[in-house]
Amino acid sequence: MTRIGLTACALALAFFARGAAASDAFSFFDGSDYNALSPNERTVYITGLSDMMERMSEAVDDQGERAFLDRAHRCTANMKQTELRDYIDAYMQSGDYARYSMASNYRAALNVKCPR
Repeated sequence: MTRIGLTACALALAFFARGAAASDAFSFFDGSDYNALSPNERTVYITGLSDMMERMSEAVDDQGERAFLDRAHRCTANMKQTELRDYIDAYMQSGDYARYSMASNYRAALNVKCPR
């Protein structure tokens, strides 16, 4: 199984172990949901987002989007996953981001971390 597959399985297990209903699996995962996770669960979640964005850069046709994804990957490639999680956690604490989707929060945090 690939790393992204393992990450997806771990996320699903963490989600359902918390007592979530099956219908909640496709709900909006926002910053407050992220903040409620344990540090290990947040690391797994951030690892999944990081892997997803790396894979997306290979398939994106839009030059601007590809440039952002490549820049974000170069900027974070040498970070340990816990370092990336710590950065995202600090970003989440720096403003009122709990109501926004974590995919949007993650992208916005990388825009700050990895300027042009």
